[in-house]
Amino acid sequence: MAIEWALPIWEKLVAKYPKKLRYWSFLFTHHKVKADLPQRTLNLAKTILSQTTTDINIGATQAQLDELYTEYMEPIIALQDDDWDLPDAALWAFYGSYNLCRALKQGDYYAGESLFYVSRNQGLSALDSAGLIEINTAFFERYKKALAQLINN
Repeated sequence: MAIEWALPIWEKLVAKYPKKLRYWSFLFTHHKVKADLPQRTLNLAKTILSQTTTDINIGATQAQLDELYTEYMEPIIALQDDDWDLPDAALWAFYGSYNLCRALKQGDYYAGESLFYVSRNQGLSALDSAGLIEINTAFFERYKKALAQLINN
């Protein structure tokens, strides 16, 4: 998952600027985002996607997803309302982890497939914004070739 590659960008921001996890809402209330929220989302995604539905405790998993999703609500609204400001690379990483949570929460993984793509693309945008990769035509040609090899093997 591209978001896994982008997580160190988020973690670096949190380590260097812990105050970036705080923001004020429009009601002048102070909020703080839990630094490990994207990592917990990724961990749960790996657990869910690596097991069959018969191996997963659906009730416990749904409760975890509900909890994660609820944790994202205030920060996402703050980002959309310009009450919370993040550097572009960290912003893309955070949105990517949020959309991964949304894709998993839908419960119907085929219907949520487009959100998996959104999450992947946001992870790639985080890497591009941080200067770790350059997304251009050559990148997509290599990506399509690698994808074709995976499909054909």
